[in-house]
Amino acid sequence: MRHASDAIEPGFALATTCLGGPLARRLEAAAAAGFSWIEFFWQDVAESGLSLREIRQISEDLGLKAQALQPIRGFEGEDALAMSAGFRGAAQFMDAAAELGAALVGVCASEREAASGPDGAADMLARLAEMAKCYGLDVGYEALSWSPAIHDLAEAWEAVRRVDAANLGLVVDSFHIGARRNDPRVISAIPASRIAAVQVSSTHVPLDGSLIEVSRHHRCYPDEGHLEASEVVRQARLAGYKGPITLELFNDNYRSGDPFAVAAAGYASLQRLCGHHRSM
Repeated sequence: MRHASDAIEPGFALATTCLGGPLARRLEAAAAAGFSWIEFFWQDVAESGLSLREIRQISEDLGLKAQALQPIRGFEGEDALAMSAGFRGAAQFMDAAAELGAALVGVCASEREAASGPDGAADMLARLAEMAKCYGLDVGYEALSWSPAIHDLAEAWEAVRRVDAANLGLVVDSFHIGARRNDPRVISAIPASRIAAVQVSSTHVPLDGSLIEVSRHHRCYPDEGHLEASEVVRQARLAGYKGPITLELFNDNYRSGDPFAVAAAGYASLQRLCGHHRSM
């Protein structure tokens, strides 16, 4: 099994949510732009009209490796019935990830007020990590800047740190770090074996309104905007992270544009952002 602790291949990954149009065309655009990895969002997969086997075959024919399937929604702090349903859904999600050939499943912090912080998250993550072993998958946990439960990088790391599971790591997302003004130097103190993925983006929109609205509709290329993504990458490399850097954008204008142009611009943005870190 490949764990987050292993030095996976470097390169750039593109999240399917960055682009619009049929999923097969998005994959073609990602490959044409030079991306080596693809991060699948479940909604894009479910709405594609393609089977999981067909999606995997198209990706492999284009030379794209499946980095992740996102996201299992956090359900820490729920009542017993909801937790049980959540784990059943997670098992189905992992089965789909394995069929796609993904190495990682992403788990988001809870968006419910009832969630219980690092304690509840650690309990949930321990069970998910154990479940993921059966599928040969890693689990990556991500703070959400608007989550009432875990919205800071340090809190998310504390939840992950409490679980003794080699296949559980932290997803580092520059948008959420910047939106919460977290100190990115926290990243370099995290063992590389516990960094599951590094996602980058920025925004031109002021962060004085709804963070969820900005995050889901107004992200921009990571070397633009006012959120610092370069330092996030630098700190991850200082920690020893050697995996791909993922472009993860949610932007209505990008999704309505030419996927080939958006993918090419995204790849160029990552080159500008990460070029001076490649010797690290």
